Amino acid sequence: MIISSALEDAALRLVNFNLDEAGLTAIVEKSYPGKSKDFVALYRQHYPDKSPYLVQAMMITDAGLRRSVVRQAERKHALNAAPAYVYTWEWPTPAFGGKFGAVHGTDVGTAFHSTRGAMYGERPDAQKMADRHAGAWVAFARTGNPNHAGIPQWDPYSPDARNGMIFADDTRAEKDHRGDFRKMWDEISPPAGARG
Repeated sequence: MIISSALEDAALRLVNFNLDEAGLTAIVEKSYPGKSKDFVALYRQHYPDKSPYLVQAMMITDAGLRRSVVRQAERKHALNAAPAYVYTWEWPTPAFGGKFGAVHGTDVGTAFHSTRGAMYGERPDAQKMADRHAGAWVAFARTGNPNHAGIPQWDPYSPDARNGMIFADDTRAEKDHRGDFRKMWDEISPPAGARG
């Protein structure tokens, strides 16, 4: 099984592109009273140049979908059968000046080795991502293992190592990628009505 999410997955459903830092803090404070300064500070420590809009998208993604990715990978591992491979798509779409970041669904075209259209810009870097990403899916379909010569060694997920692949300009394998964020959200209950 391959389980994935995009870094700013939730940007697909957000339209407040002009969100400023004060607005970001206010949104976080409304959902997580008393936590906004710490939450925003952690994201800003790791992502100082991201727009408040993209930081908001990361937070929503991390609080919901990314929790589900981890839960699903852990449950798959607990079956002690075929392995699970986890990846995070972090290559931002160039569409619309890049304002959507690595938004939901931008890894779908590359999985089929396609870089046509505004989402990818038919650029050399998009083609490189498609080569890496589609190669992993082809290898997985053939063998049940996504490893191929175009990416670093991608080990299966386990709750101890938390192995994962990060598809980005600097595609790399990491253990417990973005672990600070996972740990923070593990301590927080999802707000009422949150999906994930």
